[in-house]
Amino acid sequence: MPSNDLDALTLSRRSLLGLAAAGSFVPLRWTEPWPGEAALWRGALEVEEMERFGFPAAVQRVVEAHAALKPIANPWKPLVCKWSFALGLPSEGLHTGLSECPPERTAVELPHRTLPADTPFWYRSSTISLEAGAIAVQADDGAQLWIGSRRVAGNQSVFVFDNGFDNETLTIRVLNKAMYGGLSSVLFASTGGYRRWTAERALRERADLAILKLKSLRNPSRRVLEAAERWADRPSAQTLEDWEGALGHLAFPIVGPSILSLSPDRADIVWHTDRPSKQILTCRVNGGPESSVPVSSDRGSHRAELSGLPPKAVVAYRINGGDETRFRSLPAKPPFRFTVWGDAHVGGDRFRQVVAQMLRDAPAFTVGVGDAVDDATNFERWRLFFEIGSPLFQTTPMYLIGGNHEYDHCFEDLKSPFYEAFALRGTKPWYAWSVANCRFVALDPNVQFPTSIDLGSEQYRWLVEELESRENRLAQWRFLLIHQPPFSQGWTGYEGDLPIRQRLEPLIERYKIDFVISGHTHDYERLTRTYGGHPCTFLVVGGAGGGLEDGPLSPQPKMDKVERRHHYGRFTIEESRVVFEAIASDATCFDTFVRQS
Repeated sequence: MPSNDLDALTLSRRSLLGLAAAGSFVPLRWTEPWPGEAALWRGALEVEEMERFGFPAAVQRVVEAHAALKPIANPWKPLVCKWSFALGLPSEGLHTGLSECPPERTAVELPHRTLPADTPFWYRSSTISLEAGAIAVQADDGAQLWIGSRRVAGNQSVFVFDNGFDNETLTIRVLNKAMYGGLSSVLFASTGGYRRWTAERALRERADLAILKLKSLRNPSRRVLEAAERWADRPSAQTLEDWEGALGHLAFPIVGPSILSLSPDRADIVWHTDRPSKQILTCRVNGGPESSVPVSSDRGSHRAELSGLPPKAVVAYRINGGDETRFRSLPAKPPFRFTVWGDAHVGGDRFRQVVAQMLRDAPAFTVGVGDAVDDATNFERWRLFFEIGSPLFQTTPMYLIGGNHEYDHCFEDLKSPFYEAFALRGTKPWYAWSVANCRFVALDPNVQFPTSIDLGSEQYRWLVEELESRENRLAQWRFLLIHQPPFSQGWTGYEGDLPIRQRLEPLIERYKIDFVISGHTHDYERLTRTYGGHPCTFLVVGGAGGGLEDGPLSPQPKMDKVERRHHYGRFTIEESRVVFEAIASDATCFDTFVRQS
């Protein structure tokens, strides 16, 4: 591969702000910086200096007052009762009636965890009486609740009931999508306690966001500083509203910007702010004049569509007159690089290291194959994921594919609000795109329970149409991306996902798929199998941040390579070959695989 092209790209993506945010400063071979690079560097230094030496006095007082806030009063108390357990049947699906609860059950104590995966577990309590209130179910990966014979709708595994009851049993149906799952605890809060807790938690979340916004200001106005001083003297709902009012002219970016590009001539820039506001995005292409791009907004979500881009164009954009950020549109021909990774689980420093390494690679795009977070309904986990990944995501087209954890506690309808808002960005959970001589097909079997892609389902019909499409038939290299691996050896007792394997293998053979890339198992694995004379390589890249597997390997299947270390995958696509490298978070290349056309 020509080195000059990749070297130029590498420098452009190695923004010093990005490396600072990723927690990794490295020596750089310095050439002329891109416009805005110095401003980004100054911003990184200012943030670092303020964190190390303190903020301006008024800001420091409010930061300290926020840190000193008392914990929110906990109204939740464990239910005191006995529990019995029975395995359900995967054929029950997402929703079923109480009549499916097996009559024969075994006494268990909580927390209780068991196998198998993709199976409902039924739990029933002894007879209890409760006043009106709410029940919080802590379960892997979500739960449904009946009080007596009445089904109670829930939100994020919290079930509110307006009337108390006497001498009734609780029936809890836990839906396990991963390996081990079960019922951890069942908590109760009275109506009054639940309402106070909900209100105080919402207030604390507002204060947390306001603190982030305040700390992001380089030169807070006098009005903001005075409001901050008043809040520091008496942090309460009233003064928080006054403080928020002083910050109200600023819409704080809580997620993004990030870039989605499904073709070389188009890129969508997406970001979210803490409140609805008018947003302005300007861009220039290949050093041309700066022009405004229409921004469509829905409450705090904003999207700017850039069209008519030349391949590999240098696109410089700024939001609301801020610093300029740059990315390249997708290439129309090889050579190019892209990276793949999975199961970040917001792994803190581990994910930061992986992001820092990928920044050095300057990929044409990057793909996360599921489980970006470890709790789909926790906004702060999503915000943190995008904060850690922002140096990469705002300079590189990125794609996030649904894993089982993207749907935690969403088992009323398997609609994941934060995943849909922050990751899908207007697409369905399954989609496809082309880059040069490659076709990429992203699948999401987690949109149903049990995990699968049923014959005749909307997703399966789309998949067959996509594999029959002209774009796929003309591609030189064909990739399937799916969170659950068809084959895996690194997770004790798990040989890969059987329903996925049964569904995909006939399609892999018929349409000559070259690579299937997955996560789910927290390690690195590689296996090449031949279908009708055509080789297909299965890769598991589940080491971007979550805890690694540590039990014995499963006896089957015999993978060609298994490594338990934090890592990501790097593809280099050339005219007649593909080079894949497994890169550890310490930059070590520990596996290489080459395919010739």
